[in-house]
Amino acid sequence: MASFPHLFSPIQLGGLELPNRVVHVPTDISSSHADGEVSERDIHHHADIARGGAGFIIVGATTPDMKTGRPTVTCLVADGDNYIPGLARLAESMHRYGAKCAVQLQHPGRQCAIPRYNTLGATDRVLKLRGRPGTRSSTRTPRRRARRSGRPPSPRSSSSSTSSVRRHGA
Repeated sequence: MASFPHLFSPIQLGGLELPNRVVHVPTDISSSHADGEVSERDIHHHADIARGGAGFIIVGATTPDMKTGRPTVTCLVADGDNYIPGLARLAESMHRYGAKCAVQLQHPGRQCAIPRYNTLGATDRVLKLRGRPGTRSSTRTPRRRARRSGRPPSPRSSSSSTSSVRRHGA
């Protein structure tokens, strides 16, 4: 690579020596368990990136507070010691291929998607889930529920959109 002669050479980043200058930026793959634990898919995904040659991998969208701020319902959580073993396995999956890693802590504030009272926020709609918290349950989209009930979904008027904007402080 004549254009980038230093791309695959080591570099010192503060007290951390990176094996090369290829960085995987944080991305939320939304594949963690519902309780925020690291899943096997998380491990395989990040290990594949390390195996591909990235020298520094930033694991994305990890909340520091599960109760008040999950960017997605299936994001990683790092707010208690119970998460350390899974996060350690995730780090080891990247270290095995020589990559260094870090985590992006993200708290989305009022735009969070945390489950509250068995309700999940989904874009501009709120869907009630059937079943008990922590169990698998099927949900129907509002359009599909309306079709099954025999009523067509109603389009949003500009006045209802305006009131929604005011209500949510946007």
